Amino acid sequence: MTFYWRIAKRLVAAGVASLLLLYAVLYWAFSSGESSWRQGAAAPGKRMMSVAEIAEGKLFVFVGFANATLQASNATYVYDPELDTWALRKSAPLALSHSAVAADGSTIWMAGGFVGQAAQVPTSRVFWYESETDTWGVAPSLPVAIGGGGLVRSNRNLHYVGGFTERQGASAVDSHWILDLDEPLEWKAAAPIDVARGHAGVVALGQAIYVIGGATRHGVPGTTTRRVSVYDAKKDLWTTAASLPFPRSHFEGATFSHGGRIYVVGGRDDTSELLSQMELSDITVYDPGRDSWAHAPSLPVPLRSPVARVLDDKFYVTHGSTHWSEAPQDQLWVAPCDQSSGSPCATSGPRARIPAIKGAIRSLAKRHVGLLPDRLQRALFLSTIAER
Repeated sequence: MTFYWRIAKRLVAAGVASLLLLYAVLYWAFSSGESSWRQGAAAPGKRMMSVAEIAEGKLFVFVGFANATLQASNATYVYDPELDTWALRKSAPLALSHSAVAADGSTIWMAGGFVGQAAQVPTSRVFWYESETDTWGVAPSLPVAIGGGGLVRSNRNLHYVGGFTERQGASAVDSHWILDLDEPLEWKAAAPIDVARGHAGVVALGQAIYVIGGATRHGVPGTTTRRVSVYDAKKDLWTTAASLPFPRSHFEGATFSHGGRIYVVGGRDDTSELLSQMELSDITVYDPGRDSWAHAPSLPVPLRSPVARVLDDKFYVTHGSTHWSEAPQDQLWVAPCDQSSGSPCATSGPRARIPAIKGAIRSLAKRHVGLLPDRLQRALFLSTIAER
């Protein structure tokens, strides 16, 4: 009996030690670590699920949810990186969330979205905004009322891809429409996306259009995807690229290309019911030449539905929500976009190894925690660790 008791004690001790080691590794992986972020000037108002574009060397931010009750706003802000100042511009014609924008020089196009509070009513309306004159105009409407899709300019065409035609719980659509900017008379149908989804990141790079991650149903836990779809306009054909490290959505305003790579900033983890409202601090970078993803140093705080861009070799992130039940925020974070230690653009070389290791561990945790029953997840406190 004594022999078996000793074996049992050793097994228990080994199990406890292994669990403590697991906690320590996860705590380290989800901690912020070295960071080069600093705070810039706060925005004039708090927003979440806004959309942004660059024009005239400045960051323009449009519409979005303005408070915890999900009341949509029609406000337009512009940030001047040289002066570190914000200014109000003429408001959009509608108070929207879930809209999408794309720039063509000093003209910024805005398509679709949900009108009013809590994403209740989709719209087909399309507008253009001229940054030089601070004026809005009306463009041809989309074929259907829709929100949560992606808008991108590729050569002289606008592409609107995916989205939701109904509010919470609705399945996404696979629609894909094109508007010729030289003759913007009507939207024409193109090859539908291979997997219908909304809340995805949509970006043009080279001659390709990338649709990254997203959700196949609106606001339903467990429906986000790792899938990356690639559109070839010459062939009117969709193919796939390397998948995201883990399922992800709500980063559409913070997906952009810079230096030949695609950046995905923040968002929401939808791995399981328990983690379905978890905001992310991850910055993930896609290299099309290698068809691979890399983990960059993370944000100083987790953010769902932020906006992010690189301007003049500096990385800017603002708005979004730090927790699903909290109000949107107005803070602006700035970091150098170079290969210095802690920079979100440092994804190669010795200084990027630690963020890459930490990111890989986070990805594994997020992809496999959801396989455990919710009760076991709570018992192991994995959700508490993952919220860091």
